[in-house]
Amino acid sequence: MKFFKTVGLAALVVGVMMLGGPGGATATILTSPSGTEYKSSIALELVANTKAAFKSSFIGEIICRTSLITGEVKSQGPSVTARVDLSTLDFFECSGPFSTLKAGSFEIHTELASANGNGTLTSNGTEVTVEVAGLHCIFTTSSTDIGKVTGGTPATLTALEAAIPRTGGRSGAFCGSSTTFSATYRIVTPEALLVD
Repeated sequence: MKFFKTVGLAALVVGVMMLGGPGGATATILTSPSGTEYKSSIALELVANTKAAFKSSFIGEIICRTSLITGEVKSQGPSVTARVDLSTLDFFECSGPFSTLKAGSFEIHTELASANGNGTLTSNGTEVTVEVAGLHCIFTTSSTDIGKVTGGTPATLTALEAAIPRTGGRSGAFCGSSTTFSATYRIVTPEALLVD
């Protein structure tokens, strides 16, 4: 009898975890307007009069005055992290040769255990290259913590000193182990966005 009670308790714990209870996966749902699941395209642009900055002790700092990010919401739900597959990740008016090789994807997570409209963002598979002062470096995200999504009208994405690892380039270790990325974007599509 004790064996069956133990097996029953184990099954209950597994069931709770699968439903997103304590210790299990939790839902991340993007809503626009509040309470309505958003399943379409997302577009971000730099906040007016700000810049995107890539910096390392080896390559110095490259500043881009214009940037545009677009993508599609691909997954979200009761036990799935919200994922946005990026179609463009462009930087313009840069102070040095800098370009995107692969756009990659974003994952958006709820900021707290209970939804408050805000979230955190990680990046996967985004690959950028820089050539400056004779150095050629490639940096790639892999579950890289980028920053915070603040829900609202408009919502914003703030990246503060997000460290992107070096993964290649002709200059090897001369590129350093990573570059930091700083920028503040506003989400222009949809008009309002919350992380629930």
